[in-house]
Amino acid sequence: MSSAKLRSASSSDAELIASIHISSWKSSYQNMLPASYLDNDIVKERLDYWHKKMTKHIQTKDDSKQIIMVAENDEGEVIGFFAGEWDPSCKRGALLDHIHTLPQHQGVGAGRMMMDAFKQWARQVGAPQAYLLVLEQNSKAIQFYERDGWQFADSFLSGPAEGINVPTRLYTFAPL
Repeated sequence: MSSAKLRSASSSDAELIASIHISSWKSSYQNMLPASYLDNDIVKERLDYWHKKMTKHIQTKDDSKQIIMVAENDEGEVIGFFAGEWDPSCKRGALLDHIHTLPQHQGVGAGRMMMDAFKQWARQVGAPQAYLLVLEQNSKAIQFYERDGWQFADSFLSGPAEGINVPTRLYTFAPL
């Protein structure tokens, strides 16, 4: 990718975002989550999730509480997205809830660009720090976060769906 750009996600991006999310999980979580979930349940679950999340995002129109952006390559193809949230009452700071790049576009700078945009947004809304969750076996993502200065803070069992619990790490980034 010689250049990329970010733009705010719109409600029409919900299915595309869900598709990237699904593709990323199927690629990254192949040996971490049950095959039955990745092969079947994830499609409907992520489509429903993103339709609801985008509808809420568009209806609230409050950029100080939530951000959802997509990354596009030179041809205008959406190759990734990130989503963040901030509730001033949360002591952990702003949540980097999602950051995903299509597998064939990983390692070319889109993730770095999205991470920088998330941190800039978090600073602008006044969050003192940020946090994220990552599956403990997702070593590629963990390396990306640690190279960026994120610090391991805790580990516990968590999961993407009811009945699926896997070792998960909490990382923080402070100060912003």
